[in-house]
Amino acid sequence: MKKEQKNDNIVLFPGSAQYLVQKGMQNFKEGKKAQALRHFQQALSHEKNHPEASYGLLLVYADMGKFHQGRMLAEKMLEEGIGEYIEVLRVYVSILAQLEEYETVVEILEESLEEGIIPEQMKEELEALLTLSKQIQQEETILSSFVPNEENPSSLMQEWKYRLKFGTEEQKLALIKELQKHGPSPFLAVIEEVLRDQTSPPLLQSLLLLLLKDWEVEAHVWVEKLERKGEFSPVSLPALEETTAYIQTAQLLRDVLEQTNPTLLTEAKRLLKQIVLYYYPFSPTVQIKSFACFIHKEMATLLGMEKDVSSLLNVYETDARSVSVIEAEYERIQTTLFQL
Repeated sequence: MKKEQKNDNIVLFPGSAQYLVQKGMQNFKEGKKAQALRHFQQALSHEKNHPEASYGLLLVYADMGKFHQGRMLAEKMLEEGIGEYIEVLRVYVSILAQLEEYETVVEILEESLEEGIIPEQMKEELEALLTLSKQIQQEETILSSFVPNEENPSSLMQEWKYRLKFGTEEQKLALIKELQKHGPSPFLAVIEEVLRDQTSPPLLQSLLLLLLKDWEVEAHVWVEKLERKGEFSPVSLPALEETTAYIQTAQLLRDVLEQTNPTLLTEAKRLLKQIVLYYYPFSPTVQIKSFACFIHKEMATLLGMEKDVSSLLNVYETDARSVSVIEAEYERIQTTLFQL
C-alpha cells in the first residue's frame, strides 16, 4: 500500500492535533473564544507548528484583543513559513494597526502591494488599511510637532484636543492625569466636545466624566455615547460602586461566591466594574440576575473553572435566553471595553 493511501486511512482519535483544531474552529465560529484558545494551544502541544492550529490561535488572539501575543505568533509564522502567508500577513497587519504601529503597517503593505503578492479579493481591504494608516501617521506628525505654549491657554487647549482625538492610549491616560492637576477652566470646552461626540471611545468619555465629578463641576454637560444621550451634572453623578447596577449585581455575586470562591468573586467584581465604567453615566440595559449569572460564568470560564450553565441559571434564578442576550452584547463591546 502506498504511503498516501495509508495516510488517507488514518483515524482521528480525540486528543490528536487535527481533532483539537476542528473543535477549536467550531468553538471559534460559535463565539466560544476561551474554549477555542484552549483547543488550539492543546493542538500545538501535540504537534508543534501545526499550520491550522497556529492560524486558529492567531485568529483567537486577534479577536480577544491579545495583540502582543498575536504579533509574536504572526511574526514566527511568517518567518518560519507556517500557514498561508497572505492570510497570516492579513491578520498581522491588522494586529499592528491595533497596536498603533502604523509606520510598520505602511511599510509592509506598500512593499506587498508593490511586489504584487496581494490577491485581488484582499486588495480593497488592505489598501483601505494602508490609506488609514498613512492618515493617522500624518496626524501623529502634526501632534508631535505641535509645541504648546503653557502661558497661552488656547494653545494648550488645542494641543490637548489633538491628544484626546489622535493620541495613543498612553498619551490619553497621561493627559487625564495631567488634567487632574488643573481646574476645569479653560479645558472644560474640550472635554464637553469629546463627551458630545458619538465617535469618542466610551471608556475615554467615562473617565472624563469622572474627572469632572472630581472637579465638582455643577454645570450640566451633554453626553452622547453608545447610541444613548442625556444631560448630567457631574458633581451629582454617583461613583461607580454606588450605581444601582453595580450595587445589586455585586451583592448577588457576593451571596453566591463570598464563602465558596473569594478569588472568583474578586475577578468577577473587577469585570463588573469595567462594564459599568464602560457605560457610565448610563446603566447597562440588563436584567440584574442574568447579568450576575453571565459575569460569574464568563470569569469562571476565563479562569479555567467552567461551570455547568444550567446549574448557574438555577442559582441566579434566571433563564438561558436572558443570559445569552447579555453574552451577545458583551461579545459586541468586548474589543472596545478597555480601549481609549
